[in-house]
Amino acid sequence: MATKHDQAKYTLYPRITDFVVDEFKLHSGQKGVRNMTTKEVLTKTFQELPGFVDTMDFKIMCEEYYWRREGAHILLPESSATLNTLLKGDLSIPNDRFSLPFDSFSVAAPKRFAFEGVELPGFLVTMMPYAKALHYNFAPFYDYVGLPRPLGVITDDASENARCITIVYRDIDRAYVRAVIVEDNFPAILESQSLDEFREIVGDPTENSLELNDRELSIQWLAFKIVVAIGALDKSTDGQCLTPGFKSKVAPQLINRRPELTPQYSTFSL
Repeated sequence: MATKHDQAKYTLYPRITDFVVDEFKLHSGQKGVRNMTTKEVLTKTFQELPGFVDTMDFKIMCEEYYWRREGAHILLPESSATLNTLLKGDLSIPNDRFSLPFDSFSVAAPKRFAFEGVELPGFLVTMMPYAKALHYNFAPFYDYVGLPRPLGVITDDASENARCITIVYRDIDRAYVRAVIVEDNFPAILESQSLDEFREIVGDPTENSLELNDRELSIQWLAFKIVVAIGALDKSTDGQCLTPGFKSKVAPQLINRRPELTPQYSTFSL
């Protein structure tokens, strides 16, 4: 018989969307608020707080909505050893076009998993065309909550048709952190040997004025390496590295799981 000790524990990425909805229902005091849908709460929130659309949190909520639209995929490493092996391996960008199993997914972290002293939380990954990110990824969320679509967005220089990856996680004391990594910079990041080199390539987030400390920056660095490793593993195995659902005989404990969400779980292994 399986025992409690057989149950693996994973920390899922917690959506800021759920936090905003929960806080609204808890503090608004409006009649019937507990029966309001997520869409209704968000529409009301942005009506009352029009400046919210200019924040980093709003961009993250757009990407969370994209995650839902793209199938709500959550990838779980088979074990901590899987992540250790990937992170210690020889990572490189394939000569052909880089790809991922899904354009949007989150990665669950084994509870208390740490690499070289840095504990990794669950994180959200989005891949999209860089120059068209606003209309490709963000505009559908504007439509969803009844906001007029923005006219355009200014981006840094990038090669034609370049894509970008965003990595979002919730920090233990600094709320949500979002990194935008342009495809042109992937090789340089993998070759970087220090956090200072990584910081110089990626830069600190411009949406907030807080400079990331070494631990926070290390989380981004590790998460990016894991994303690249997943892409390489998926391509080299023709997708056979992913197993639908859970590979363990006992379903894992999923920290931050929301019962109302029905994500698609997959386990990746070597």
